Amino acid sequence: MKKGKKAISLLLCAAMTLSLAACTKNGGGNGTNGGGTAANSSGNDAAKQGVYKEEPLNIEGIPGDSSINDVALIDGKLYMLVNEYRYDEMQGMVLQLITANEDGSNAETKEIYNNLTPNPYYNNDGEEGGDGDVDDGVVPLAKETAADTALLSSIQPATEDADTQTEDTAVPGDSTEGSDEEEAVTDEPIEDEPAGDAYDNTYVSDTIFCEGGIFLLIESSKTDADGNYTSKLDLYAYNLDGTEKYNKELFVNDGDNYQYLNRLAGSKNGEFAGVSDSELFLFDTEGNETGRVTIDTSTGWMNNMFFDKNGDVNLFMVNNDYTKLSLYKYDKTGKQIGEPVDLCSKLLNYNLNCGVNYDIFVTDNQGAYGYNIGDSDLTMLFSYINSDINSNDVSSLYEIDENRILMTYYSDNDGNNRLAFLTHVDPKDVPDKQTLVLGCYYLDWDLRARIVDFNKNNDNFRITVTDYSQYNTGDDYTAGYTQLNNDILSGKMPDMLALNSTSDIPVDSYISKGLFADISEMIKNDSELNYDDYLSNVFEAYMHDGKLYTLVPKFSVNTVMGKTSIVGDKEGWTMEDLKALMAKYPDASVFGDTTTRSELLWMFMMYSGSQFVNRETGKCSFDSQEFVDLLEFMKQFPEEFDYSTLPDDYWMNSQKAYRDGKILLMSLNISDVESYITNIGMFGEPVTLIGFPAKEGNGAIISPNNVYMISSKSKNSDGAWQFLRYYLTDEYQKNGNDSWSLPIKKDALKEKINKGTEKPYWINSDGGKEYYEYTAWLGDEEVTLDPLTQEQADDLYNYICSVTQAYYSDDSLSNIITEESAAFFSGQKSAQDVADIIQSRAQIYINESR
Repeated sequence: MKKGKKAISLLLCAAMTLSLAACTKNGGGNGTNGGGTAANSSGNDAAKQGVYKEEPLNIEGIPGDSSINDVALIDGKLYMLVNEYRYDEMQGMVLQLITANEDGSNAETKEIYNNLTPNPYYNNDGEEGGDGDVDDGVVPLAKETAADTALLSSIQPATEDADTQTEDTAVPGDSTEGSDEEEAVTDEPIEDEPAGDAYDNTYVSDTIFCEGGIFLLIESSKTDADGNYTSKLDLYAYNLDGTEKYNKELFVNDGDNYQYLNRLAGSKNGEFAGVSDSELFLFDTEGNETGRVTIDTSTGWMNNMFFDKNGDVNLFMVNNDYTKLSLYKYDKTGKQIGEPVDLCSKLLNYNLNCGVNYDIFVTDNQGAYGYNIGDSDLTMLFSYINSDINSNDVSSLYEIDENRILMTYYSDNDGNNRLAFLTHVDPKDVPDKQTLVLGCYYLDWDLRARIVDFNKNNDNFRITVTDYSQYNTGDDYTAGYTQLNNDILSGKMPDMLALNSTSDIPVDSYISKGLFADISEMIKNDSELNYDDYLSNVFEAYMHDGKLYTLVPKFSVNTVMGKTSIVGDKEGWTMEDLKALMAKYPDASVFGDTTTRSELLWMFMMYSGSQFVNRETGKCSFDSQEFVDLLEFMKQFPEEFDYSTLPDDYWMNSQKAYRDGKILLMSLNISDVESYITNIGMFGEPVTLIGFPAKEGNGAIISPNNVYMISSKSKNSDGAWQFLRYYLTDEYQKNGNDSWSLPIKKDALKEKINKGTEKPYWINSDGGKEYYEYTAWLGDEEVTLDPLTQEQADDLYNYICSVTQAYYSDDSLSNIITEESAAFFSGQKSAQDVADIIQSRAQIYINESR
């Protein structure tokens, strides 16, 4: 890893916004395939909608370590603003204008801005190095030198006093020739010298790119010898050939006076607008402020802004509850903001830009859509998945015309940023394949990449996606699950389901209705997979009547840990055991001083909920003595905790509390070895994974990363298995990049755990291992931890294999317990009376949901 990249990236504005295409003649908002489909289309026809052919452009001059800020196509010529990150003698960002023909040929590059400073870690061998304390690529700030001050001064607007500018320093719009006699600059540290008039921490906060030109917002700040802080905001305007038009000092902020712009938008004629949180600013073609309007933010906040097709400023406001998006247009004649127009609430989840065929061009990681003011829904124009494009690699989309989109993306081939044209493909020209519908609730990056790879390489089947999160609204964030449940019950269940949990759908009910296929038989009938190679306890935790309806390829284990000297060396215990422990250590906290009843209820449902609801029969047992004991245990904890009462050093000292015996138990998630070593190191002596008190089992649970199901009614179950079987192959199970989960394959799990028996390492540029230490912070002290012994590694593997309970969560059931237990906590009813009421309500709820 190159040192400095992480630190510098935090200071740079690599604004991959989509709104800037709206400023171009040929690009800017929306439109696309000339006849889109509804955003929720499904079926065989849906697989042929929104299909675009990718045509990569080979443009020379785009630096390798860079990001493409903005793109425009104007009169057949491509314009790109590119941020290059440099880490040689000078480190920082260089903003370049790259122009090329529409086919990418005849590329030319012009540097228009930089904020380079000397790199203290660059050595004479031409590589970064040094003895500084560098962690994970973060470079500590170097001590300021005279050379730094001269360079930082030079990137300000040229003035009559700019004696320190030299011809060797590229500056925004630099038209100042070097002085006849260049001033000598040394690298001697400045000792106690005032900063003077030099601004530092200079960076680009926003850019816009349109037919009217290129505009940069430059933020700078300085602190004088007395500690007085001043910041300012400058505007730099350039012609499309990169020559400077003008630069303006917009605001200078010191003391209580503070003005800023957090977003720009440009028009075709060179006028532009900027917004702060509460004001709209209008500027003419020379950068002169022509108007300023206060925005009423009492009921919401500014979400977006752009010039529409008519040249009017459009402001988008979200209400404080994040349930409504409204459009406000600036009235140029009356010089005021007009009345709000409420938009489709779905737009809250998308990026909005000026449209071509539609009023608004809408994008997300699924594709692009069109929206006209007043419509109740979106119209799909372009689909990443249908076009075999992985949106994980895409930075931005810019619409060119009704059939073309310009895409900036990260290339897997060379690791650099690239451009490609996307051209609409007529549905009749898309090859026929059998269609598989996959239902999900937010399509994660890993599943998306897998679907694209499957669609590219499978000759017979093609997957389309119904992402049920699209049904969510600002008023109802669970509307997607409601729609999914409705589809399943009405016979419209997708061929496959891929969810991050099953807590929001009644899986047990659907299994009892025979709606899911038995995956265990598919595994056993697969000639390339061996059923016995996988953890039987994970399979069994998700089985019903000996059949596996839910596939969990990777998982983690949740459990409770304590010192062996305090909790003993056995695994598993009861609520009576916990009560006895608390009586033995009355001055210690169980899980921490801030633990509340609601947190304990969440832990109870997660660890023990399935023990009070039989998943196969639906029988509840909340009237049992074990549950009564749990209510009495929870009563000892506060309903709420006032964090303002904690001392300032509480959280730092709490890191030592396990070792000091002030906190007895730690609830932990075992998903990787390194964090497990850190957690056991917090105790400073042997520990026991004792689990949460339970009437059976060891008190630990299996938490799935994702769960997959196949519809028993699917006409293409063979195709569905062709897709899902990948998650059991070595390619997926032994994927070293997936560090925060445990593989279900036995040998893959052993390999992962055994890595903890050696020191952690990273791979250097020569392919060798660079070892470092496991560490943990105990207060203000960092302690070194030993790797696992082989015995500890074997014990951890065996423990994971012994967990038989699955994660349980049911919000409706939790609400019943919360509502009824309040009478016991307030002293109105006994624990047994409340348990009986909960039992009655819970049984009715479970019966109805089955």
